[in-house]
Amino acid sequence: MLIDRSKVLVALAVTLAAVSTACVIVTGDGDRDGTGGSGAGAESAGGSTENASGGSGAGGSGAGGSGGGPCLDDVGAPAECFSECEGYTNCGGTQYFKNGVAAQLVSCLNKLDPATCSSVDDAINSCGLGAMNNACVDGTSSFTCTQIATDCVVVDDQAWQSECGAYVDSLSDLGRAVFAQCAVDACGEGAAVDLQACVLALFP
Repeated sequence: MLIDRSKVLVALAVTLAAVSTACVIVTGDGDRDGTGGSGAGAESAGGSTENASGGSGAGGSGAGGSGGGPCLDDVGAPAECFSECEGYTNCGGTQYFKNGVAAQLVSCLNKLDPATCSSVDDAINSCGLGAMNNACVDGTSSFTCTQIATDCVVVDDQAWQSECGAYVDSLSDLGRAVFAQCAVDACGEGAAVDLQACVLALFP
């Protein structure tokens, strides 16, 4: 049975807006990314990494954070994923993330109670964005972000690279291709570029 993505997309937009003030930039053994929501939010001081992203809503800006240990890179390997919420697997997209990010993601997913967890709130927003927020800054993300900007006629400036990189830094090469295709497909149909909505493409 396939999940109704239109319903999940609406739910995701609502829940991402609700966590817009939770954009976290943490410095442990390396700089971490912060991926934020799309709601309105006041700018706040904090994290000192180049990939802070407060999302695309009015006023949103990455909030600062501290502690938590080293950032997640492409090292290690995730455990076997067996997570389900609402009758749907949460494990279909683990290959889209770097090994270290996938390891944290799977660890979080496997702890969810299949009888009570939510695919959007728990699997995507809590586990998914939580792991993505902890990814190390990766300078190679700029290539993917520039590709999206070029194809979608977006100004490829520092602000764009910061917003886009906060998502792309956590992704494997395959994940970057899927994420970029989602963004390009949307703008090709006349829609505005919505990087947050493309997180859905990482959780098939």
